[in-house]
Amino acid sequence: MQIETASPARLLVMLYDGALRRLSDAAESMKAGDFVAGHDSLVKVQDILLELMVSLDFERAASWPGTCIVSTITCISRSCRPTSGGGSSRSRT
Repeated sequence: MQIETASPARLLVMLYDGALRRLSDAAESMKAGDFVAGHDSLVKVQDILLELMVSLDFERAASWPGTCIVSTITCISRSCRPTSGGGSSRSRT
């Protein structure tokens, strides 16, 4: 299996690729009106981001690329949070 033999850098890229693929799946599902499938894809993105967050060595992430990775994960994970009341926090114009 590719995961078992991949370098740490390759695993990071694989996790990012998986997150981006799931985000794309979520967007397509929601555009098609399938909000359950969209939600399921977003949950998988959150799982991937959580895996990234728990596996990163934050002491080594103090470098510029590491800081960018942590910032990116934080921003994306915040954007995946459900809003209170079941509605979107974005205005609909």
